[in-house]
Amino acid sequence: MRTADRPAFSRRDVDRAVAAGPAVAAALAALNTAQHPDDAAGGPDCPGVAVYTGWDAPPTVDAQARRWLTELAGTDWVHDRTFRTTATALISRADAVAAGRDGGPATIRVRTRTGRWLALHASRQQPLSDPRTPDDAAPAVIVVGPAAPTQVAPLLAGAYGLSPREQEVTAAVARGLSTADAARELHMSPHTVRDHLKAIFGKLGVSSRGELVARLFADRALPALVDPAAHTTAGVLAAG
Repeated sequence: MRTADRPAFSRRDVDRAVAAGPAVAAALAALNTAQHPDDAAGGPDCPGVAVYTGWDAPPTVDAQARRWLTELAGTDWVHDRTFRTTATALISRADAVAAGRDGGPATIRVRTRTGRWLALHASRQQPLSDPRTPDDAAPAVIVVGPAAPTQVAPLLAGAYGLSPREQEVTAAVARGLSTADAARELHMSPHTVRDHLKAIFGKLGVSSRGELVARLFADRALPALVDPAAHTTAGVLAAG
């Protein structure tokens, strides 16, 4: 776009923009699927599995789980007190969910020291004879892997101090709804939606809907912008 005091785009400008389109699209797609700088050496971003056969026994893990847990709590993650406490609490919640004492899920989101967000989900294996009956002696499983943007965005929205109503407006914007469509869906006037957007922009320090979505969904792909020294050994934990 050009300001009113500048001439309109020429045909040559348009042709250049069209020619650059495929390269721009490819670059945006690469950013959307951007891997952490060490992914080439560490392998694909698939989840890993840790199996616990007893409260006092160290888990058995596959290569991917070892990779994620090392990034989370260091090479000695097996003996890291904060991580062990977190894993125990997560498995306990999985037992409560299986027994019907908790609505679940037994899932937490964790930010590592590199700035990457991981999701950990625990479950207790159940006997085939009666899968409805939890067996505390059965192995417990924790699946760990990179958190999806939709898992992280609500945490970031809360961290920026967005109210529940502002988070609803933000979700509508992220889905591409217009002001009028968001107003109808959220049962508020378009003027109120615009007021909420103004407040949201101010809290996140952005000036457009595109910047808002990037701040909540795309910035998580750029962990190098996060100061690793600002995080504790086990990162930042968030349940749910």
